[in-house]
Amino acid sequence: MVGSASASPGVQKWSFVTGGMVWSSPTVSPDGATIFIGSNDNKVYALYAATGTEKWSFVTGGQVYSSPAVSPDGATIFIGSYDNKVYALYASTGTEKWSFVTWSNH
Repeated sequence: MVGSASASPGVQKWSFVTGGMVWSSPTVSPDGATIFIGSNDNKVYALYAATGTEKWSFVTGGQVYSSPAVSPDGATIFIGSYDNKVYALYASTGTEKWSFVTWSNH
């Protein structure tokens, strides 16, 4: 579950339930409008910061313990997955821009 605090300290503004545990830290877009988070349900989520509703999700081939990184222009999200890949995703849509295999037994 990911949450956002309101202007009043200690008051929950919203929450979002994923299909698995969340170990990563959320990352906020440069404009503050979107929050990106990885989950053990093999997904990366983009949430609207104001409401906590889902903007998009992207399914990887493994659990996502990694915290997302955002490019300086906010256009690309970078995230690692237990499927041995690093993904670059378009921040606006969550579609894959590219992926890189970091390790293989082959």
